[in-house]
Amino acid sequence: MIKGVYEWNDGKKYEGTWKNNNMEGKGKYFYNDGRIYEGMFHNNLKDGFGIFYWPEGRRYEGNWLKGKPHGKGKYFSKGKIKVGIWKKGVITKWISKRNSQGLKIKAGNDSQINNNRN
Repeated sequence: MIKGVYEWNDGKKYEGTWKNNNMEGKGKYFYNDGRIYEGMFHNNLKDGFGIFYWPEGRRYEGNWLKGKPHGKGKYFSKGKIKVGIWKKGVITKWISKRNSQGLKIKAGNDSQINNNRN
């Protein structure tokens, strides 16, 4: 694997490791709308542990599989921290929710989180 930076004409950028001209291993991907993903890649897709940041302050920290949140992860939004289980990009179960002070709040069934637009 080699390290390198690639910038697309539309403003997207990748900094990290490459293998056979594919994003592979640890890297950081900058979308042209301000979103950022930092973590593991496999065959150009988010795969393994990573953190996805939205420009307005939301973020997801957790596992990814074939470009989608998959497995256990934490979702941070509006001062709340939610721990849940994702399957192929869809939240299947919230394990716990906490406010910014760390106090547990009632967990419920929220809808799918729009985590990325490839």
